[in-house]
Amino acid sequence: MAAACSLSHFLATTIPSKSGMFFTDRARFQRLMNKGQTGEIEAALLSIIAQYVQDNSSKNISLEKARLLQTDNDAVIRFWGYYYRYFYFRDNLLAAEANLAKEKLVAVKRSIPASLWKSLNIEAPVTA
Repeated sequence: MAAACSLSHFLATTIPSKSGMFFTDRARFQRLMNKGQTGEIEAALLSIIAQYVQDNSSKNISLEKARLLQTDNDAVIRFWGYYYRYFYFRDNLLAAEANLAKEKLVAVKRSIPASLWKSLNIEAPVTA
């Protein structure tokens, strides 16, 4: 039974490239190992997430890496680029820039499920 569960978990995380809106483990690893722009984008995403987790804030993330995410072929990855750019400005209390970034973020919100959008608390007003 344990072997069957392990095998089914392996198959579920390696055969498809996406599970819903997220890449599977295999696809994420392949993206990261890519020597081109896809690999750079995946590394940038991981770097941004690590910085966010370390600081519990987007204040110190790299805007250049967020811009790089916005160039990906996958709409969800592009969404995260706009998301982190917006939160960088919001967390640094740059209201004018945050409002402009928020407009761009709202324009791509169709890329993610409505329930995820709601949970991200993006609709909160931006103030300096």
